[in-house]
Amino acid sequence: MTLLGASLGGLLIFWFGTATALLIDAATFAVCALLIGLLVALPAPAAPAGDAAPTREGYWTALRGGFRYLRTDQLLRNMLLVVFALNMVANASIAVFVPIWVDEVLRSPTGLGLVLGAFGGGALLGSLLFTWLGPRLPAFATFVLGAALSGTPRLFALAATDDLTVVLGVTFVSAIGVGAINPLLGVALYERVPPALQTRVIGIAGAVGFAGLPVGALLAGCGVSMLGLTPTLLLSGVVCLGVTAVPLLTGPPSARLGTPEKATATA
Repeated sequence: MTLLGASLGGLLIFWFGTATALLIDAATFAVCALLIGLLVALPAPAAPAGDAAPTREGYWTALRGGFRYLRTDQLLRNMLLVVFALNMVANASIAVFVPIWVDEVLRSPTGLGLVLGAFGGGALLGSLLFTWLGPRLPAFATFVLGAALSGTPRLFALAATDDLTVVLGVTFVSAIGVGAINPLLGVALYERVPPALQTRVIGIAGAVGFAGLPVGALLAGCGVSMLGLTPTLLLSGVVCLGVTAVPLLTGPPSARLGTPEKATATA
């Protein structure tokens, strides 16, 4: 979506104008809904094993159990903090920083598609590289390096230059680091969290990570309104760099993401 959709969206606006591009976008959603309705069949519900009904745990009880485990695992907490911050930066860039920079500097929607497309291409390359090299890389150092690379550099590039080529290059290289973040977080969640707690902790991890998206856009909009684009970019870059350094400052470089913590599997 990010690789092709952003670039194509910018071209559609350039070719047909904003209103027509939105109508084309809406039509693609209608086509997708039609295809899903015609081609996707829901699986039949599984029959319960035996006569005994499965014991269902209360929602709040399960939620407390997940948070209770996270309090015992500093490394996972730090990783979730980093993912929250990177999602803030990602959505702030997509919703606020890059559109304003393109409007003020390039004054062409094509630039918006190119910047977002460069990020999507870098993220795709990063995912492919991590799939190939990941098993041979030190997990902790790879996560810290990927986090540091994927957030701050592209913010500083937008603040420091008006050259689209430089911004595209930094954005592409920066996005390569994104390819390692989610896989390593997934490894940590599945290998460190006891099986009986995984659904709870993984659910909390997803909620925490996605919570950064609206917060990032909101804070970016407020920051640009009060401080202007360049100061907000610099401030965001410094804060992001500090947050992504937290695992390195609080955990030993030799820490293994796949080492489970000792914790009970009860709520």
